[in-house]
Amino acid sequence: MPKSPLVSVLVSAYGESPYLGDALASVAGQSEEAGSLEVVLVTDRHRPLDRLPEGTRRLAGQLREVISSEPDKGPFFTRGIRSCQGEIVSFLNDDDLWLPGKVAAVRRWMEPSRTVGFHRGGVHFYDGHPTSPPGWHRLSTRAADKPVRIRRGRSRWPADLGRYALGFNDSAISVRREVLESALPYLDRIRASEDTFFLYAALSFSDEMVYDPTPSVLYRTTSLPDPPPLPSPPHDPWHELHQEFQLRVETYRVIRDAVSNLAPDRAEVLAMADRGVALYELLSTLTNPDSTRRRIAVRALELLPSWRIYGPPMNLGLLATAALSLASRHFASQLLLRAGLGLPRATGMA
Repeated sequence: MPKSPLVSVLVSAYGESPYLGDALASVAGQSEEAGSLEVVLVTDRHRPLDRLPEGTRRLAGQLREVISSEPDKGPFFTRGIRSCQGEIVSFLNDDDLWLPGKVAAVRRWMEPSRTVGFHRGGVHFYDGHPTSPPGWHRLSTRAADKPVRIRRGRSRWPADLGRYALGFNDSAISVRREVLESALPYLDRIRASEDTFFLYAALSFSDEMVYDPTPSVLYRTTSLPDPPPLPSPPHDPWHELHQEFQLRVETYRVIRDAVSNLAPDRAEVLAMADRGVALYELLSTLTNPDSTRRRIAVRALELLPSWRIYGPPMNLGLLATAALSLASRHFASQLLLRAGLGLPRATGMA
């Protein structure tokens, strides 16, 4: 019986997926690691894999295709995870790229110690073609100069997690498969923010996480739509942004249910999930033009008790914006729209 691979690479591909060949080529380019990987492509349509670029041929015999007709991200990823056989699952979106050494870094931290349930590598924005000189920019200011091990029970657990944006971008995340499998019934219930869900699964079923600032992922920005213009008149609805925040409220509610039922001893993780619900309830209310001042005040008070948990600066900024909206909805809405357009792209940071 063949030995199971240590690492399963779960590549997700939707629609036309014009960058899929580049993504798979970046997996094939993981030097000597490529030969020991299992690659699972979960997709909404059959892909003629034999027509992919020459750079992917090193994956011949290692690549399996799993078709999923699920429209929501949660069950879509569940189908792919159930097909993985590796001890560790590393995710890759079809429009992102892995840099050489990504898998080696994951193995270096997760292979020798089973207490490490989650690994996140460094992310750069990428605005050029893969064959051109990379046009990347830092996702955020440097949170650490060297890898950081975040252990449960330490004084700043889980507050440290917000500093490193651990739940942002699937392509930077690796999780032990046993951790994911424990939470799959709840993953099936979410429609968005699966990267945040993966983080909370690890928080619930493991005792250690690793943030490695070494660049390992190029997060492609050229496929993102241009930001919409500022609303005019000021009460023009921000339908897309409001819907995005509502989806995140749903996700955090599912996460809260999962932690309550599967890991009831992890009170600190449950508090983080409660805070997530309160934060996105506030954002959803602030982006709803029909919200009353009283409703905004109620939502702000719901977030206030947990403002120190997992990202105090962002929490305080939102509370300040909520307070400002009580005096001037027009000015506060413009401020939120300017600052908030980036939030859906980096929800794990919140």
